[in-house]
Amino acid sequence: MNQEERLDELLDLWEDAQERGQNVSPQELCAACPELLPQLEKKISALKSVNEWMSVTNKVKPGESVLAFEQIKLESDYANLSVHAEGGLGIVYAAEDRDLYRNVAIKFLKRQCAVDPNSRRQFSVEAEVTSRLEHPGIVPVYGMGETDDGLPFYTMRFIEGQSLDEAIADFHEQNTSDLDGDQTLEFRSLLNRFISVCKTIAYAHNRGILHRDIKPANVMLGRYGETLVVDWGLAMAIGRAGHFKQPDEKTLMPQGQPFSDSSQGLSGTPAYMSPEQITATDALQPASDIYALGCTLYKLLTGVVPFEADSMSELREKIIRGNFPPPSNHAQGIPKPLQAICLKAMSRQPEDRYTTAMELANDVERYLADEPVGAYDEPLSLSFARWSRRHRRVAQTAALAGIMLFVLTGVFSLWLANAAHRANEARRDGLVSQSKAAATALASELDRRLLILEGAARDQQLIDAIARAKAEPENHELWQVVNNWLIKQRQFWTEKRGLASYAWFVNLDDGLGTQIARAPQFESDGQLYKSLGNSYAHREYFHGLQPQPTQLTPQELTPIDRPTLSAPFRSTNHNQPILAFSVPIISTRNGSNEVLGVLGMAVEVFDISSLYDELVDNELVDDEIRTNDYSLTIVHTNPDYFDEASIKKGLIMQHDRFRQGKEIYEPAWLNQSVLGILSATDGKDRFLPNYQDVHAKDPGPSASLAAFETVKLRSRGDNLNEIGWSVIIQEQP
Repeated sequence: MNQEERLDELLDLWEDAQERGQNVSPQELCAACPELLPQLEKKISALKSVNEWMSVTNKVKPGESVLAFEQIKLESDYANLSVHAEGGLGIVYAAEDRDLYRNVAIKFLKRQCAVDPNSRRQFSVEAEVTSRLEHPGIVPVYGMGETDDGLPFYTMRFIEGQSLDEAIADFHEQNTSDLDGDQTLEFRSLLNRFISVCKTIAYAHNRGILHRDIKPANVMLGRYGETLVVDWGLAMAIGRAGHFKQPDEKTLMPQGQPFSDSSQGLSGTPAYMSPEQITATDALQPASDIYALGCTLYKLLTGVVPFEADSMSELREKIIRGNFPPPSNHAQGIPKPLQAICLKAMSRQPEDRYTTAMELANDVERYLADEPVGAYDEPLSLSFARWSRRHRRVAQTAALAGIMLFVLTGVFSLWLANAAHRANEARRDGLVSQSKAAATALASELDRRLLILEGAARDQQLIDAIARAKAEPENHELWQVVNNWLIKQRQFWTEKRGLASYAWFVNLDDGLGTQIARAPQFESDGQLYKSLGNSYAHREYFHGLQPQPTQLTPQELTPIDRPTLSAPFRSTNHNQPILAFSVPIISTRNGSNEVLGVLGMAVEVFDISSLYDELVDNELVDDEIRTNDYSLTIVHTNPDYFDEASIKKGLIMQHDRFRQGKEIYEPAWLNQSVLGILSATDGKDRFLPNYQDVHAKDPGPSASLAAFETVKLRSRGDNLNEIGWSVIIQEQP
């Protein structure tokens, strides 16, 4: 008999004596084994406390307070602690609960984080949210406390098993060949695990909680079928919309965290972040978690993450664009319904995703049940195959063969009747999709140029050189220092990075907007460009104001304090039609934030320099646009400076005709009816049913289908969100 069994036997003897009315002391019971006396006394004391509490509560009516026990502090004895896992905020230990004879997990706040109030608050919120989300898919929390030196911790169930990430890796390591139509038991098991994760997240959303770090590594798989979503350290309370509210559930409001109306900064695992989460520009909603669930399903299907990049900036750009290969590129044979479910959950726009995580779970369940899924418009052949599987015996009879022939005949007739309608809808949808893709890619390229200028404007060498030039505005030797820096910058980005431009320039904030530097600096005949030394405070790229019907005074022409994309205008040097990207050059010495001048990059309107080339050559725009079946037009719908005597709108900046090598750019503007449609912001139908191309080779009466999309730099805020650019994708007549 071991020590624990002997203690249990002695405790039973003590209880039996108490029930008989005999008062037997622990010393008498341990006469033959005095070494067990301290432990026996401890167990008898704990048993007495429980008996006293039971005797009091049995006398109290339901709902009546027991004053003597309003605050009960439970203490447990943990031993044999060993490190189990480590995260950014805490360390998890496996331990033995000696009082309840069970294994537990104890999560401690890292010691270096304990001195930070925000980290302590986040740790407290994690423990509270995890404990209050009472669901089979969430690890139960047993209690919370602090060590003697003030280090917070909480205990929870110890999960024995592997993570979903490890299970996915094992599956794809064992199944190196393509997935087939009749999926293996292991694959269906993984899908059922994913469904459990979706339902757990749906429950959290119904309680008003976002997880914000959903990924396979944060899902634990128990040995007996348990699927648990862990690591709620980034959980955020957001309240609940009406469709999330259930009559028997209440909104969870953590005591340590108020309701949030923002994303609270960039938090989570980048490869699983939604576009709105990685840009941290909009308030996060359940749609962000649904996107992460889509990324998790993507890895389950392929064994790899959807986004891979060499740098954080490249990864961020890919996520914002939605630039990832479909799952079928990684593994042939992935069922199309499952791929459609994954792509719907990972839609770039939140409103295009599943409304709730439960809807996502239901669609995967329908696939496993051999039912049609909502995300996939399956062909007739697939529907027929499913029907045949369910009626296999009957299908073998001659009677069913006749019925099937009748049904197929009717379906085929219906298909013929709707063929024209479907073809027209497919054309419209294809054009709309192409225009959205082109607008998104173009916005990303515009933003890239502004980012390059912003980075260059922070160069301390440039800032110091311009500060000296501003102090001595007549000293042209100081101008040349700025010009030498500018020439090197343009040469680097042109020759090394392929970023073509008409010119780079610097205008000084000297009350006149004097151009003190330009790259290139000399014309082909060796003469300085005549724009050098001229005043350009009236240019939009300097003051940031849209074209005005009246002349502005010098006092109104202050330099920009934020990035700007100008309207088209004519160049001083060659009268070329150009537009300019510009950013302020700011000195932060002594906390002044003084604007010293403006750094700009000009590109030619009729070619938009390398923008169009990069869209096509880098395959950011579909290959079909490069054929004779489609054409791409870029239009400026805001007022422009192209003809300063008469302010107009709707200048055509880019057209396929300009790229044929023989045509000369001739300015043209859209008619008012088309311009009115492009300028509308409330219409959802981005379709031009009878578009007349003003640059068509044979204008005539011909018109064709066209779709358009507004170009928006969403990450730039209100000042650059509406830049007045639109992309038109036209089907050639």
